[in-house]
Amino acid sequence: MGSHRMAEPEPKCFPRRDALKRAAVIGAVAWSTPIISSVRVPAFAASPESCGLSIEPTDHDYGDVQVNDSKFFTFKVTNNCSTNSGTISSISISNPRFAFTSGTCDQGVTDLGPGANCTIEIGFYPTSTGPQSGTLTVTTPSSGSASATLEGNGI
Repeated sequence: MGSHRMAEPEPKCFPRRDALKRAAVIGAVAWSTPIISSVRVPAFAASPESCGLSIEPTDHDYGDVQVNDSKFFTFKVTNNCSTNSGTISSISISNPRFAFTSGTCDQGVTDLGPGANCTIEIGFYPTSTGPQSGTLTVTTPSSGSASATLEGNGI
């Protein structure tokens, strides 16, 4: 009897674009499956690492302001989570020379849904000459907190 040898399958050559289709969605590689599913992500969705509140800008310098005068600046607070929403539980400022004056963010009232934002106007009120600094912090129970640095100089 003659020796029967099974023919080995011929290797398949995939063009580069087909090779890219073989990567699985969640980081594993599925070399035997040349097709993956596509996933649509809403524009406001964020990865779990970046889910939370943000304040823009993250710092502001009011510059030189006359003693007993004032200068104002508006910050934007955004909920970057795709599923969490929550009521703003705290708006705090670490230095009394900076104060909340107006805006659409209200402690205990404003509910920031996924992708929603509101504004906070902070005034700088120097009562003596010299540099002043502080921190604005906004918190929600579900999306965490975000902070911005405040600076100004009384002249």
